Amino acid sequence: MEADRSLTGRRVVLVLERAVAQYGLRARLQVDDGPEFAGQALDARAYRRGVQLCFSRHGHPTDNAYCEPFNGEFRGEFLNAH
Repeated sequence: MEADRSLTGRRVVLVLERAVAQYGLRARLQVDDGPEFAGQALDARAYRRGVQLCFSRHGHPTDNAYCEPFNGEFRGEFLNAH
């Protein structure tokens, strides 16, 4: 897990490469349309690795139903504690 105020696309790629080393490569990634996911760094990595990027639709948080509740709980329990 990587937490910070802001993550760049390059940093997302580095985190994903660590995850691939530990858990293996996935065929597709479900992401939202944030700049860290919609930029060139992740797109180039996905192309090189043959991974499909699946973007959530605007205004449809249920497209990413597992991540949104986790993000809310994580924010409430850890990030807002300080």
